[in-house]
Amino acid sequence: LNSRTPALHSPEVRRALNSAIDRPALIRDAFNGHGLVSAGPLWPRHWAFNANLTGFGFDPQSAAARLGPKSHRESSNIEPGLTFTCLVSTEERVALVVQRQLQAVGVQMILKQVTADQMRDALKNLTFEAMLTDAISGPSVLRPYLWWHSKGPRNRGMFTSVAVDSALDEIRHSVSDDTYRAGVENFQQAIVQDPPAIFLAWGERARAVSQRFEVPKVERGIDVLGTLRLWRGAAGSRAARATTEN
Repeated sequence: LNSRTPALHSPEVRRALNSAIDRPALIRDAFNGHGLVSAGPLWPRHWAFNANLTGFGFDPQSAAARLGPKSHRESSNIEPGLTFTCLVSTEERVALVVQRQLQAVGVQMILKQVTADQMRDALKNLTFEAMLTDAISGPSVLRPYLWWHSKGPRNRGMFTSVAVDSALDEIRHSVSDDTYRAGVENFQQAIVQDPPAIFLAWGERARAVSQRFEVPKVERGIDVLGTLRLWRGAAGSRAARATTEN
């Protein structure tokens, strides 16, 4: 969300947009059940993640009251609800489900199909209201820092929040597990209070690796491709013999 646009500038509006999303239904309808509910940019399996924080609960009634059309008693006029345009390059199915859920609370999200180059140009020049992206944000706090700290190199939407910056700096300069965990909790709370995006879901992907390779074990939820430099040809495989001969 481009928080610098008038329609999306208020943190209250961005909180309401998050509360309009039924994330379990989104995962069912758009991800065929393969995903995790997102409570923000922090990976939910991170060791310091506080699962007891409420995050973005589904509350369509309050979202509709804040964002939907409003009638005025003194006249027959009806003030239209929130309307904004969302750029979409891929993930059309996700976009349609989100659009339908927002329509249910009176929000009109207009989808505009663009190329990847047009998406990058709009992000670079801040000529967008919203865009749907599939961003890598885990498993550490490094990527959330790059995305959402006001000085982060990937914060191309120019999102700024004193509370978010303070929490991320607290994590960065922590000297113990306790201070690190406290920084993570503050970061989670700051994102909920001033969300820079509508956080939808963590997608799940399957990887298949040929038995010609010996691959080290990885923790649950970690992409095996991250260990690519450690792969070795399996004993007796053609790949192993070719490596030996060369």
